[in-house]
Amino acid sequence: MKSDSFAQRLRDLRIRQGWTQQEMADRLHMKRSTYAYYEQGGGVPRIELLHQIAEVFGINIRALLPKSDSGQEVFADAAAPSAPAQPVTPTEEYLLRLFRSADPATRTRVLYLLRQKSKEEEKPHAE
Repeated sequence: MKSDSFAQRLRDLRIRQGWTQQEMADRLHMKRSTYAYYEQGGGVPRIELLHQIAEVFGINIRALLPKSDSGQEVFADAAAPSAPAQPVTPTEEYLLRLFRSADPATRTRVLYLLRQKSKEEEKPHAE
């Protein structure tokens, strides 16, 4: 059976794994009702959650994206990188794992510090 909607693809993938909605929700760290909302066609989640879902299933995010009647990906621009992808270094992978495991307050502080550092680097240097 061809699955054209995000909701149908999500459901099919979950069932193929033999997981309940609750098990899938647990893997995504959300309530079952939130997961069910997406699976029942309530909408397509933000790109960050799409990446998480793809990671849980071990697939490319493009496999989750809905297609139009012409077969084109509806959100192709959102999923396509704007620049050539660079390989992720082991240090970057480690930092990402630390960031993902941090509580929301710590994540906010880290982002604030990185933004401040970025702003410092953008300032013209006096000669």
